Amino acid sequence: MARGRSRKGSHCRFNAWIKQRGGTGAAEKDSAISRVRLFIELHGSSRFTELLKPDPKKPDVEAENLNRTTINRAGYRRGVDIINDLPTKWEFLIFPEVWKSEICKGIDPTLAAKALADAGYLFKGDGTNFARKQHIPGLGKTRCYTISSSILQGDAMNPEP
Repeated sequence: MARGRSRKGSHCRFNAWIKQRGGTGAAEKDSAISRVRLFIELHGSSRFTELLKPDPKKPDVEAENLNRTTINRAGYRRGVDIINDLPTKWEFLIFPEVWKSEICKGIDPTLAAKALADAGYLFKGDGTNFARKQHIPGLGKTRCYTISSSILQGDAMNPEP
């Protein structure tokens, strides 16, 4: 009898621990996604310079929004899925050094990128690169970790090839 109660008690404590932990998924991956989500929530408009499309006839040409200064820039953001001249979604282009030294401080940046790619939040680069080459005004082609704003809602998406 005591053995059955002991097992039941252990089972209840284990289930409570799983619930507190947030599930049975890999904690490192969940932590990495949460860390990137938090950084974007905190700094989405303050540390990411907005990229604009000044000429609708040239959709591949972008320019910085010069109407505001970005202090301690972490990267850029650009609107995608534009409806009535307003973006419904954003992409955040994060500089590699910011990714390593700020966002992924204390964790493996490659593991974090893989977790985001697997969850459908990061648009991978070519080959095995997690950072994608992006044209940045004034900088030319620059590798950036390209994150979808769907990470803010927790809605995974299917990244483009």
